[in-house]
Amino acid sequence: MNKASVKTTIEQPKESDYSEISEMLFDNFDYAQNYAGLTDVQRNTYKAANTAEGVRETCQNPDNIDSFVVKVVNEEGQEVVAGYAVVRGEGPATSVETAEIRRFHVGRKMARKGIGQYLLNAAEQSARNVGAQYVEVLSSGESNTWFEKNGYICVETAKTRRGVFSNVLDLDAPDYHKMRKHLKEEEASDEY
Repeated sequence: MNKASVKTTIEQPKESDYSEISEMLFDNFDYAQNYAGLTDVQRNTYKAANTAEGVRETCQNPDNIDSFVVKVVNEEGQEVVAGYAVVRGEGPATSVETAEIRRFHVGRKMARKGIGQYLLNAAEQSARNVGAQYVEVLSSGESNTWFEKNGYICVETAKTRRGVFSNVLDLDAPDYHKMRKHLKEEEASDEY
């Protein structure tokens, strides 16, 4: 199934998941090198957008094709959030040419355990289910290489951020890469 050595499930996020997803995002953000140089105002803007309410709004966006939360059973036998993704398309969510992974996060404590692959397989399958020929993701840092290993190619590089930082151009910031993958039917995976 996947590399995770713990019981893994994937489902659509529920109201009860939003706070835990938010906590995972904050934890990742606090340790992410690509956000280390942000001002306090920028850091607070990011965190305000990723509160439990912000996660709820993102998951309930009408342009979403799907959203996912991956949960694992930890050593104490408790089910905890390990990853989160949102797949969005332009136009009707029943037929799009290019789907975009708008959120793709694996809890930093769950890195290199197969959670990302599990989440990516689900996101790509969701895009295939609405007829998307391509899937895109904006990546930076270490994730660029990971997406390349999963068949994505860089189609654009920019220093401009999006979302809560969409009006910030930081020449000292790491490059952000728009990565694209052509979804071929034979690549479909049921491993999620």
